[in-house]
Amino acid sequence: MKILKTIGGFILGWLVASVVARSFMLGLGQTEITRTTDIIQVLTALCGGIVGAIITFKKVNFKKFED
Repeated sequence: MKILKTIGGFILGWLVASVVARSFMLGLGQTEITRTTDIIQVLTALCGGIVGAIITFKKVNFKKFED
């Protein structure tokens, strides 16, 4: 169950970071998609996914030590 929750946290972090990166690029007026903007969006989404997985993993592991 911990693995499924961690994967869910990764997917949720990926989606949130992807939406934020895409809206940030649109806010800067970067409407054309180039290789650089694709790389930036993928790296941002990957970092967001990793952070989401870490946060979810720590929350799942802390719950087992509570009374």
